[in-house]
Amino acid sequence: MLKQRLKGAAMLLVIWIILSGRFEAKYLISGIAGCIVISFFCAPALIIRGETGRKDFNLLNVRLTAFFGYWLWLLGEIIRSSLSISAAILSPKMNINPQIVEIDYAFDNPAAVTVFVNSIILTPGTVTVDVIDERIFRVPALTDRAALGLMDGEMQRRISRVFERQETPQEARDKKCREGR
Repeated sequence: MLKQRLKGAAMLLVIWIILSGRFEAKYLISGIAGCIVISFFCAPALIIRGETGRKDFNLLNVRLTAFFGYWLWLLGEIIRSSLSISAAILSPKMNINPQIVEIDYAFDNPAAVTVFVNSIILTPGTVTVDVIDERIFRVPALTDRAALGLMDGEMQRRISRVFERQETPQEARDKKCREGR
């Protein structure tokens, strides 16, 4: 728990330094003290219960390199998808093929689920419209490329890397098969 609180204080301090732009000793000392106090008092609010209720998760417990890598990858996907959707709509043949895709996920961490849903919504041509059986999202996709991009599982794998080790939907299915369910 101390490690998480110090990690939170460090993250707050980086944000504080970026926003304040002050590097004099008195400002740095007050910034460090404030970040530590805030982190220690607010740390319990960052603990959330998992989807299955068997485990608690800290919202700050992410792998930072994977986190930044994921957002760079997602930005690239948003740009590619925007160009693809624009080309489909602007072409004389209007190459759209609206369809509804059901995507399952195996994240127990609610933060991972939130990032997953928001990533789908951010990607042009897709939006999450329904939740089925609490583990499956219903997502309309405007083109075949958008539908295939959702179903390939790459987004889930990358989010799994960000939020420590989570099972991807394919790994969860394989595990169920091995257990005979």
